[in-house]
Amino acid sequence: MADKCFSSAKGTKIPSSAAPNPNTPRRNSLACLPKSFVSYGIMLALLAASIKISKVPLKSILGGLKPIVFLACFTAILTLFTTPGETVLVQVWVLTITLEGVFHAFFMVVRIMMLIAGTFLLTYTTSPIALTDGLEALMNPLKKTGVPVHELSMMMCIALR
Repeated sequence: MADKCFSSAKGTKIPSSAAPNPNTPRRNSLACLPKSFVSYGIMLALLAASIKISKVPLKSILGGLKPIVFLACFTAILTLFTTPGETVLVQVWVLTITLEGVFHAFFMVVRIMMLIAGTFLLTYTTSPIALTDGLEALMNPLKKTGVPVHELSMMMCIALR
């Protein structure tokens, strides 16, 4: 897996073999994302542990996910029909569902739900001032290039709420 990821220090691809790589840069960068049940299980366990440690009721986090269900289902349906693959499960007219599309749609929905749940957990447990200060500290090097870091971090904090 490491041979498909980009070096964060130089931004260049780590050579994986002597043969030329036909993958596009977008596809190579997607290879760095977790794609197995084990890695998603670990991420889900870490999120569950974070929820348990924070003592935020699970009901509040799940309640916050309700508005996202439609978006996640819509995304899953689009992914299901647009992901090419070798193992065709159903083919009706121009609509094709592949096994790879099913897995990709499942992982995408789980990723979206965990991302939103983690965001809710962050906003439930951290004050807006602390979020703004943290974002400003992370983006502080951008001040040298003229980026209005304080205003940007304030807007991002408001968007999280």
